[in-house]
Amino acid sequence: MPIQRVLKPSAIKAAHIAANAVGSSELDLTANYDFTGAVTGTGMDLVSSSSTTSAGLSALEIDLPTTTDFVALKLILRGLKSTTATNNHWRVRFRQQGGSIISSASYNYVFNHNYTNDSSHGSTYHSDLNVDNINFGGYAGDGTDDSEMTSMEFDILNSATSGRYTRGYASKSLEKRHTDTYHYYDDGSFLVASNSVLDRIEIIVTGGSAFTSYGYALYKVLF
Repeated sequence: MPIQRVLKPSAIKAAHIAANAVGSSELDLTANYDFTGAVTGTGMDLVSSSSTTSAGLSALEIDLPTTTDFVALKLILRGLKSTTATNNHWRVRFRQQGGSIISSASYNYVFNHNYTNDSSHGSTYHSDLNVDNINFGGYAGDGTDDSEMTSMEFDILNSATSGRYTRGYASKSLEKRHTDTYHYYDDGSFLVASNSVLDRIEIIVTGGSAFTSYGYALYKVLF
């Protein structure tokens, strides 16, 4: 009678498994699995993220990748709350690779600007050309409650391509301004008239007002 060697499940090593031998029928698809490395090949790779609540900020700066393996970047800011009652706006700018934040008249944007106070409402445009920042419409809240905060999403294209203007799409979720009951929502497109690679995005409240960030996630959309 031939002798068979029985391996304990906990003793099976990678060397004992043929390439591509494990599929969905060999795995418990209802179980949870902890990964210690990055999961790639999914179409989107996580570049950086933070779940930290950071208060008292004068600026939120997030580094952007400068590799050439992606077609676009997606940035999600899950919560931003101004903590000062001033008539200021949320503003966005970018940094030239290895240089400084672009503060020249290089920004162009057009936003769909929606507003309501329940009795009066409408939709208009909020735009500017050849200015020194991307400026969302409507005054920021002062953080009295969670209606006076916002979140943002950005799709950024060509930021790592030298010789091409960076362009993209941006949206700011519903936010109540601090002065009354008006609520605002913006959604639109922008470009940065610079041929430089851009390696950082900066978000501030105009006038230097302090604010709180509740975390973010930055992804590469791969070719």
